[in-house]
Amino acid sequence: CSYMQCLDLCYQNLSKRVYGEDDAQAPNKLVKDNAYFVNHCTSTYLCKRAFKRTCENGFPKQSGGIRLKEQQQLYVQKAEPSTWITKRVGSSYTASCYTNLFSLFATETEKAVGKSLCVFSYGSGSASTMYRLRVDALPKMDFGIFERLDKRVKHDPESYLEMIEAYSTSSYGRFGFKPKDWGGKQ
Repeated sequence: CSYMQCLDLCYQNLSKRVYGEDDAQAPNKLVKDNAYFVNHCTSTYLCKRAFKRTCENGFPKQSGGIRLKEQQQLYVQKAEPSTWITKRVGSSYTASCYTNLFSLFATETEKAVGKSLCVFSYGSGSASTMYRLRVDALPKMDFGIFERLDKRVKHDPESYLEMIEAYSTSSYGRFGFKPKDWGGKQ
C-alpha cells in the first residue's frame, strides 16, 4: 500500500534527521520521545494501522519487536485522542490530519502542553510528510466541539437525501447565489 510505504520512508527520514544517521536506537526513539501521533486518515481504522506500522518501524522484529498489548496501550495513549472527531463525523480526507490535530487538542487540552507530537500527512500521488511539533501553548480554538456534535439532529437516510437534493437543486450551478434557509430541519 502506497500509504504505508510513504509512512515508512517518512518515519525513517525523520528519525535520521532528528537523531542522526549513526544512532542505532534512533528508530524507537521517535515512538518513545513523542507523546502523540497524528495521522492522515480516511477512517479511524487507518489511524490504527498507521500507528501499528509506526511501532513496527520503531521496534523492528529483528530487534525484539514490541508486544501487541504494549502496542495497543501506546495507541490508546498516543494516537487515539486524535481520532475522536473522525470517529464521530467521518473522514475529512484532505484535511484529516488537521482535523485529527484539532481532535487531539480538544481531547487532551492542557495535558498536551509541553509535549511533542509527530504528524503524518499523506496526499494522493504519494506526496507525504512527517514532522514534529512541540506544544508550547494550546491554540486559540473552540474546545466545545464535542458538545456541538452531541447536539446534532439525527435523520434517517431518506430525509437526509431529500434535504441534500433540495439544497443542491436550489443552488448548484447558479451564479450570484445568495444562501438562504432552504427549509431543512435543524
